[in-house]
Amino acid sequence: MKPAVILVLCCLSMLTAGTLYMFSLYGQQFAARLHYTQTETNFVAIAGNYGMTFSGPLCGWVVDVFGPRRGSLLAAFFLATGYVAMALTYNEMLFSDSFILMSVYFAFVGTGGTFSYMSTISTLAKTFRTNRGVALGVPIAMYGLSALVWTAAGRFLFMGSDGLLDIPALLLFLGAGTCVINVNSAVWFAGAENAGKAAKDVVEDKDARGQSATEVTPLVGDQQEERMHMREEVVDLEGEPDLSGLALFKNLEVWAFVVSLIFLSGPGFMVINSVGAILASLYQPTTTTQSSLAALQSTHVMILSALSSAGRIGGGVVSDFLKRHHISRLWSYIAFGVVMFTAQTIGAAFVDKIEGVVAVTVLTGLVSWQRRGSSWHVVDRRRLVGYAW
Repeated sequence: MKPAVILVLCCLSMLTAGTLYMFSLYGQQFAARLHYTQTETNFVAIAGNYGMTFSGPLCGWVVDVFGPRRGSLLAAFFLATGYVAMALTYNEMLFSDSFILMSVYFAFVGTGGTFSYMSTISTLAKTFRTNRGVALGVPIAMYGLSALVWTAAGRFLFMGSDGLLDIPALLLFLGAGTCVINVNSAVWFAGAENAGKAAKDVVEDKDARGQSATEVTPLVGDQQEERMHMREEVVDLEGEPDLSGLALFKNLEVWAFVVSLIFLSGPGFMVINSVGAILASLYQPTTTTQSSLAALQSTHVMILSALSSAGRIGGGVVSDFLKRHHISRLWSYIAFGVVMFTAQTIGAAFVDKIEGVVAVTVLTGLVSWQRRGSSWHVVDRRRLVGYAW
């Protein structure tokens, strides 16, 4: 199968993996329809994040053992089940509209997103042996743009004349769209897996029968090049020992990295999950403002999505810039922390003004995902064994 086809399919799959971050678009209409308190609404949002995060090891194991094809099928199942159950609950067509059950459904969405993400990354890693940075970078950028793309589509298709979104139709659209894309990817990923196995069998068959000197020569060259690359890595990592086990807990840089990661993640997720509620609290509940509120909420979700995609790239750029100037990559986290502190300060200073939310959204979108864009570089430099999804 052509690598270009695989790349396109992986980009589409990544667009389904980040739909979790659209919650602010419809969370407040859920709360109003089902009479959830703000605490219960926040619990639902957090449950989705927990479903995405805690399912990481399991999803990775499934994809490693059974392949990305089955991972994509499971992604289709979890995403479709979660979104359809949420739509039926919104219309009060299920046996209960409890926020606990809604949290379970949204956790399904998070788990489906992780399955889609893991399956895509696995397929890319197995398909692209060269130019892997670009092959990984483009689909991961699509993951960041996921909320923007689906929000724009939902706003175009399901925004009523009264300015309000048709939430059940939007959720069913998300369930059907993410399911179809992942099932289609599973079909094509199966072809890629079979092609990979066939190529592996041919190589093993050649090894069993023996190869000519001409056939061996390129392999020797590749091995020599690989050894040279390994030596370069050893020189580059000199003075940066591997850290694992209890040594992790005794290293001050590790603690600085973990604490800064926590403080960057918490405020970021708070704004991402609650920007819709923040905007709603600054509006008077009148018919005129409700229509503009729905449009404003969708705009902020798209801003967060677009800037998060840019932030993933920007975090790596900043980290590489520091390395070229022989500065520890950990200093990038201090810079990101200053930006996040500025965002929160602006939010506190203009807590009663809608204009202040724009600055908070922009700065949070830029920084909240830079933590992940640069964290891989920090971890790779310090070789922190055990850091994962």
